[in-house]
Amino acid sequence: MTVNSVPYRTTVLKRFVLYWFPLFCYLAFIFYISSLSFHIRYRPFQHFDKLLHMLEYAILSLFFYRALRDTVHESFARYVSVMAIGACIFYGILDEYHQSFVPFRTSDPLDVVADAVGATLMQWILHFSHR
Repeated sequence: MTVNSVPYRTTVLKRFVLYWFPLFCYLAFIFYISSLSFHIRYRPFQHFDKLLHMLEYAILSLFFYRALRDTVHESFARYVSVMAIGACIFYGILDEYHQSFVPFRTSDPLDVVADAVGATLMQWILHFSHR
């Protein structure tokens, strides 16, 4: 099957829609939420925002894992979890930089740590669930 054949293009489009499009939508969602100027008034406990970051980036890590697992060459398959965690940390840094320009929002390095912890926990869950 050649690259120019119709079935190949259909397969690529299906793979994009199934794996990469949801990831891009979630990245856009995170960007949108980070763009909102608001104060969180209700916090059940002191570091509630860190828990939200962990959850948000655990989900992002799952989306990156799905997309990368389907896309990378077999020789890199064992590194998909590391790539997913790295991509989440990179996006977390970009997100905090973006938030530094949003009124009433601040950039907090501990948020990036919470993002990394959430992404790593999701990769551990995926690793041990596949055993």
